[in-house]
Amino acid sequence: MNAKLQLAVIGAGIVGASCALALRRRGHEVVLLDPEPPGSLTSAGNMALIATSHITPFALPGFWKQVPAMLADPLGPLAISWRHMPALVPWLWRLLRASRPAEVVRISAALAAAAAQAEPEWRALLGAHSADALIQREGLLFVYRSAAALAQAAPEQDLRARAGARVSRLGPEELRQMEPALAPDLAGGYFFPDVAHVADPRRVTEAVIAAYLAEGGTLERQAVRAIEIDSVGRPRLCLESGARVFDRAVLAAGIWSPALLRPLGIRVPLESERGYHLMLPDPGVRLGRPVGAGDHRFMMTPLDTGLRLGGTAEFAGIDAPPNWARADRFLEPARRYLPGLRGAGATRWMGHRPSTPDSLAVIGTAPGLKHVICAFGHGHLGLTQGAWTARHVADLVDGAAAPAAFDPARFG
Repeated sequence: MNAKLQLAVIGAGIVGASCALALRRRGHEVVLLDPEPPGSLTSAGNMALIATSHITPFALPGFWKQVPAMLADPLGPLAISWRHMPALVPWLWRLLRASRPAEVVRISAALAAAAAQAEPEWRALLGAHSADALIQREGLLFVYRSAAALAQAAPEQDLRARAGARVSRLGPEELRQMEPALAPDLAGGYFFPDVAHVADPRRVTEAVIAAYLAEGGTLERQAVRAIEIDSVGRPRLCLESGARVFDRAVLAAGIWSPALLRPLGIRVPLESERGYHLMLPDPGVRLGRPVGAGDHRFMMTPLDTGLRLGGTAEFAGIDAPPNWARADRFLEPARRYLPGLRGAGATRWMGHRPSTPDSLAVIGTAPGLKHVICAFGHGHLGLTQGAWTARHVADLVDGAAAPAAFDPARFG
């Protein structure tokens, strides 16, 4: 192991917390910085999947045809705010370039390589006892009410299979055998047996933080206002309590990361892909695994605290107020898949998925700043790739190279 270093990790979501624990286990002195409680923002509200099935980029060939519908329907599965459209155009242009067939193949290969290591990395980071208590591998179902929607989904599922995901097509009776609560009139679905989910995303972050603190890590509830670089290239963090110099800084602040890089002359195209969920504490039905409502493009995940309905994507920027109708709209379609579903006591949530145009996270040394390491931009895959990212960040600090496909310098 290299010499013990003084490290700062900026951001205590699932990625930042995991990086802090991995670095502490390498023997470094680590300070984890965040003004909010660990895992309380974006990491708390995700759909709880270790999504080894999600190995294709957000935009597939022909994505551009969907943009008019996204602008027309503010409550659709994919929506763009007209007010945010001018700011979004450069990111959308990069997104469309990433949807070219050759790029889709390249990106899918990178995502598949990370997915293959996702669950093993989590089990290694959490340890056997915590992992067994938190992680359940029951697979993932996508189910469809209409034959047309089922057929329309086939090319994407085939692409995932070609990229390495195990998937099988199931008929209506097979779906009902796996999940008796499902409606009897479904057209069919797809099953991904290697997908796992967690009992509660918030508890995963709490378990990581508990291990980090027990192993000698430090957590400080304060914001980083700026990153400066001292005369020998070390990061000088301007904190609420004053400025401090570290040997390395790991930037894992999700959607808020680019704002800390811009004053240093580094621009990363990151957009808030806003996600919503509706949490049902007493749903009245039971699922044994996450189920995707294929016709309506949202997920239904059983957690220890109830049934979570969520997903979809809204591009409206960081500062726009939540459109709570997007969360409320999950309930009625969900009842078409789960007859008898109860909505009493439902609570709503909105969070900011930090999304790159090529669906690959930003992991590696910041361009021109050898002592600042990026670990953000995971989009839908923060939970899936959290422990995997942490291992690569720890390797980077100890002198290894990061996966080339995720290099921060790829944006120019």
